[in-house]
Parts: sequence; C-alpha cells; structure tokens
Amino acid sequence: MSAVTIRYFTDPACPRSFAAEPQRLRLRWLYGDQIAWELRLVGLRERKSEWRGSDELRRIARESGMPIDPRDRL
Repeated sequence: MSAVTIRYFTDPACPRSFAAEPQRLRLRWLYGDQIAWELRLVGLRERKSEWRGSDELRRIARESGMPIDPRDRL
C-alpha cells in the first residue's frame, strides 16, 4: 500500500503542465511505490485563442521546453 496518494491534475496540451513533468518523474523515481498517482486530465485553458500568435507560441515553447509548432493558427 502506498504511503501517499497524489491526485495530479494536468492538461496534456498545456506547456506549463509539460514543463512540470521532470519534477513528477523525479518523484516517481525517488519514491517509487510509496506514492500512488491518480492522474486527472483536464483542460486548463479557457480560450483557444490565447495561443494563436507565432511569437507567443515560440515564447511558450522556449520557456516550457514543449515541442510546439509556432505557425499562426486560424
């Protein structure tokens, strides 16, 4: 039985969630079966239009490390 259960809320399309993956994977590596993970996938963005501009997409990719296609969206 796990000592701790973590309910992890994440958005697979969110660069900030992507950027947090190394820390989550390190916890899994350090504590193994002592942590039970309950993964919850949610949409964290309110509007799709928030990431339309290529400059904004490049900035997000640079800051988070997430591989993002920076071409403008319609």
